[in-house]
Amino acid sequence: MTLLLRSLIRAPALAAFRVFRVFRVFRTNCTCVLGCVGLLIALGVPRPAQAWQGSTSSRHVAQSRKKPRAKRDGPPWTLGSPSTAVLRAQGPADYTERLVSLGYDVWHYDASWVRLSTRDDRVIAWANNDGALAVELGPSGPVLTDPTFARGSTRDDVLRLHGTPTVYAPQTSAGIVVLQFGTATVQVSDRDNRVLSWSDPTGRSLKVRPEGTVAAARSIPKPVAPASLAATILWNDASGDGYLDSGEQARITLTVKNIGSGTAYAVMPALLNTEGWDGLRVLVTERADSIAPGHSVTIALRIVGESGLEDSRVQLLVGVHEGNGFDLEPSISLDIPTRRARAPKFVLDGVAINDQSGNGRIEPREIVEVTARVSNHGEGEGYAVRFVIAPGTGVTLTPDSKSTGQIGTLRPGESRDLRFSAFSNSRASGFPVEIALHEERARYDTTLALPLGLDRPVNELPSLVVRGRKVVASAAPSLVSPVDTGIPQAPRRGNVVAAVFGAERYEHAPETPLARRDAAVFREYVRKVFGVGDDDSRLLFRTDDEVSGTELRRTFGEGGWLARRVSAETDVVVYWAGHGVTDPKTHKAYLLPNDGDPSYPAQTGYALDELYDRLAALGARSVTVFVDACFSGRARDGAAMVAGARGVVVSLENPAVRAKNMSVFSAARGDQLANSWPEGQHGVFTYALLAGLRGAADANHDGTISSAELAAYIAREVPRTAARIDREQTPEFVSRDPARAVVILK
Repeated sequence: MTLLLRSLIRAPALAAFRVFRVFRVFRTNCTCVLGCVGLLIALGVPRPAQAWQGSTSSRHVAQSRKKPRAKRDGPPWTLGSPSTAVLRAQGPADYTERLVSLGYDVWHYDASWVRLSTRDDRVIAWANNDGALAVELGPSGPVLTDPTFARGSTRDDVLRLHGTPTVYAPQTSAGIVVLQFGTATVQVSDRDNRVLSWSDPTGRSLKVRPEGTVAAARSIPKPVAPASLAATILWNDASGDGYLDSGEQARITLTVKNIGSGTAYAVMPALLNTEGWDGLRVLVTERADSIAPGHSVTIALRIVGESGLEDSRVQLLVGVHEGNGFDLEPSISLDIPTRRARAPKFVLDGVAINDQSGNGRIEPREIVEVTARVSNHGEGEGYAVRFVIAPGTGVTLTPDSKSTGQIGTLRPGESRDLRFSAFSNSRASGFPVEIALHEERARYDTTLALPLGLDRPVNELPSLVVRGRKVVASAAPSLVSPVDTGIPQAPRRGNVVAAVFGAERYEHAPETPLARRDAAVFREYVRKVFGVGDDDSRLLFRTDDEVSGTELRRTFGEGGWLARRVSAETDVVVYWAGHGVTDPKTHKAYLLPNDGDPSYPAQTGYALDELYDRLAALGARSVTVFVDACFSGRARDGAAMVAGARGVVVSLENPAVRAKNMSVFSAARGDQLANSWPEGQHGVFTYALLAGLRGAADANHDGTISSAELAAYIAREVPRTAARIDREQTPEFVSRDPARAVVILK
């Protein structure tokens, strides 16, 4: 006991108080335990840290690991770094939250996290709670050497004094950015990066001047020689088309050089005239606190086009102010073309039903599958569009129908098909259902009433295809393909995990016709035919800009989404519809993600060989891969791709493809094209695949479709359908266990 007390005397006061409090409670029989606890606290052994982490719909408790995370060899990342830089430095995340409605993903590393924008996949925030992150953030330009900061100081002043913040968290709704240094926080305006306020509970963490503003506390040094400024200017609008649109942000960047003999101080850009000012607003003005003779700095103005902007031109006079009056002479004239707001217009372009009785009418107490096509007939894009399906009195959605979801960006002339099932009760006098579409700008929100009624036929509505300001009527394809509805419901299977990708739109390549629709319908087959149901934890579904290279690595990489869900009893299903490319030097095939560049397949694509190797290494009971991929080139002789065709290459030399547990279905031979079929509203291969999974491939009618049965059906139907559009297409199938069941329908 004497040794225990001596140890406690030497411990910090707080530690002694904790031990004493515990001692009072347990003093009767816990002398030995108290000795151990006191020693651990005296040595500063931390308690396991717990932090609430979560999304908009749930939260999880994450406990830090017993051992600190080993940092990678990659260079540190910073604000605005791409996700690939984070991945190199940190390795794969422990888990990822995808918060599409909020516009970002959150990668969790122990008790720390990194937030990445879903728009450009770049870092926008972080919390380095346990030091696991290799993040650095320093001043972006020259700063003065004041030992303190005050209200009105720049963010760079704070970073120079305190280094990288533990937490960097923008709060867009409040117009601020929170920088946290230990227990202290600094709030900075997101308009001009100036300090607004701070909190320092200990009074010792921040180097601040509570009295006065930065202007009073930090005077501009007197010149000892004249400064002389020269500048070049660069205009960059967000869309990159050279116009400033209403609601669009732009950056006016000035490279300022001091060609004088004295130092220039407090250098800031400014708009010197007010012509056209009603339609513009300055968001951020950057400042260089000093420029030495012969040196240059880059500073900028960030502006935004206001809602009242019209189709016109704005003459701006851009100057550069220097604190001692050595301003830029002459100022620079900037002529900017402007455009009024291009608004989206959401309309209902069609509706169709699949009813149980098959008579095309909605009857009371009858479950009907409804497909509603919503389109953008406006001149502008719809951003972050989400939908809410609202049934009226007497109508109920089935449990497997989602009442809310994300559409994402909806460009002029584009459409999305929304599907749900519903039924009415005996008292219902009608079948009222509305679809509310919410855009990130509330003024464009729209509610669409579906023209559904009881005991009357439901016809498709006419369709319009919109391009810019011209509205051109065209014959719409069939709203619902025969393979899209009446999907059989197989028994639930808790051991199936699926990853479904449909990349129709690309940043650096032509679109892949119908790929998004292919993937969307295949997802419904995964839910019903493969037996996954509505368990989204076992079904990964990505389309268009969600199909990034980072997403493919997250899904298939070591320790990724699939690896964390697979055991020796798991059946894995992978579906891909989209582009692919072949490296002309190595002849290797690559899946091309949405952000991939077909000119650099090895650098921006995802190798099929790597995909097969990763899938084989999962140790799953079975792996089934369906590849309906599009490639940018056809042959080395330079023959152009046929319009609307999709070429496929599958590497049969990879040993993983010949693994006993793996089956690969591909759309065509390497020297052929895998075609789209507008009449069937799917790719030729995918249409045959879906028809086969519905039961057409069950040759012996035993309720089970084997790999061999499905392959035989696809091999028979694909060439027939291709011949109807005057094409040749022969699918390929590789499996060492063709008798293995793909789906069990009964």
